[in-house]
Amino acid sequence: MSAADVPPLTPASYPRGRAEVHPHDHAVFVYERTEELGEGLAHFIREGVARHELSIFVHGFATDNEAWAFVERHLPDVRRLHKDEFVLVSLYREAFEGAATRIDYARVTGVVGSLLDRAQRTGRRGVRIFVDASRHYFDARRDGEWFAFESWLGRRLQASAGLVCAYRHADATRPDLFPEMLRTHAYRFEAPRGA
Repeated sequence: MSAADVPPLTPASYPRGRAEVHPHDHAVFVYERTEELGEGLAHFIREGVARHELSIFVHGFATDNEAWAFVERHLPDVRRLHKDEFVLVSLYREAFEGAATRIDYARVTGVVGSLLDRAQRTGRRGVRIFVDASRHYFDARRDGEWFAFESWLGRRLQASAGLVCAYRHADATRPDLFPEMLRTHAYRFEAPRGA
């Protein structure tokens, strides 16, 4: 099923999640516990390996070491994956902002472009990106900036790139944020139970 086959995300369709991510998809992953975030990420990476896609994790942890420990707790053999199967991209600020104090769209375009080039050079079928950053923007009261970015990013996804944005349940269901989250994502991604 392609993104064009997925009806818009609405309050009625939000409860029905999908366990797959396809190129050009822009999905949301909602979690209550950090454990759920890890399970969703692990499923996302396993699916990427099976589909011969380069899986990327743009993390929101304090350090890369903390992010690696988190990924390994949920996918113990992750470091044995070939470097052309999984990449841990550094802290979201490095990927999205660099030296800027706001999201730098040109920087993001360059980061995604380099990942797409890497996937093509290594024979991967595409790129899948799992982003754990929304919580930081919401905590910093940068909601407007985040949703402008989500809108921009969703419209600019390449045909060979799929994206999942992780949201804490408390943020996703806030009355002021829920409509924006629905508007900027095509569907809700979820890991199958027991995956």
